Amino acid sequence: MKENSRKILRCLLSGLAACGRNRVLLACLMFCLYPATPSYASSAPALLGVQEVLLQYARFGSDKAEEACGVTRGEVEKYLQKSLAILGVPVVAMIDAKPPMLGVSRIDLLPEIVSYGGHGAECTSWVALTAQTQNTIRIPPVETPRSVTVTYWKAGMLVNSNTANHSTIILDAFGRLGDKFSRQYKLDQPPPLPTFEEQ
Repeated sequence: MKENSRKILRCLLSGLAACGRNRVLLACLMFCLYPATPSYASSAPALLGVQEVLLQYARFGSDKAEEACGVTRGEVEKYLQKSLAILGVPVVAMIDAKPPMLGVSRIDLLPEIVSYGGHGAECTSWVALTAQTQNTIRIPPVETPRSVTVTYWKAGMLVNSNTANHSTIILDAFGRLGDKFSRQYKLDQPPPLPTFEEQ
């Protein structure tokens, strides 16, 4: 606690010195309070700076169960693309994707569905959404490049319903997961810089 107080005091003094008499006091306070925000052990938020989210084709656990439980890949992708775009995520469907561009950071968003049942009146499905990338990197002490999957965000839920309504329940689950992802994406982006009018 004492260490934090010292940091704030040092920041206040350096901020006032940097701002000088001709600057707005609010700018000095902003300069001072910004370093006092919680640190993340020198690591950036997972989705910071992501400019494109490439929506991958949905993965299914069992074709027979998926057919019985009644949802298609096209429905999932179309629904997710529309809902994420409305929520402000820079989402791109696989069919519309262009080759990766230098300087444009892109991650993959992978929908997954694993369904059980479908032989009777009910279906149960595990519905998940994962933001990830595939990278080739060297991990010490071995210098041989290795293919590594990096997961930036992941969430899932178990849903159960009668077979007739199951496709609607699955799409609703993806809608809720997409909403969680969009909120995390927005939280991880840097806040807009304050603007001050010269007097």
